[in-house]
Amino acid sequence: MQLEHLHAIRLEAGGPAALSTEEILAAAVRMAPERLVVGELNGPFAAAALTYFGSGYDGSLTLIHGTSVGDALRRLESLCLMADLGLGLAEIRAMVAAGIQLVTFQERLPDGSRKVTEIAELRGVEHLRYVLQPLMRYDRDTDQFEFTDAKPGWEC
Repeated sequence: MQLEHLHAIRLEAGGPAALSTEEILAAAVRMAPERLVVGELNGPFAAAALTYFGSGYDGSLTLIHGTSVGDALRRLESLCLMADLGLGLAEIRAMVAAGIQLVTFQERLPDGSRKVTEIAELRGVEHLRYVLQPLMRYDRDTDQFEFTDAKPGWEC
């Protein structure tokens, strides 16, 4: 996906300079952007990305694979643990909760199409568990999006 915006800058790891994804992300942060869009979070650099996401940007966007909202968050934890920062699971979960506010889950439907099937707000961590507030779900039977009655934290 290519963002078309007058002030968008596209940076890519590798290339002639052989820069790592973490080096590219650090360079992007030094440019003081309003938003960060990071392709896919994979590998130990996920911990660095989460640190940047939780440091006051208006919005950041990234992709991580999982079979559910909760599975994607657990995968993110595993990637952060791979960074071997000396942090325990409680600290990693706090870092995830500080860096992620909204999780959208997309599924491939039986007809082969892809559709966002769930949107949940990550409200924090309590008793070492993520507090997820479902905001929207897709009902396959009615082919409709159903919004929950929950108000997102940014509206309260």
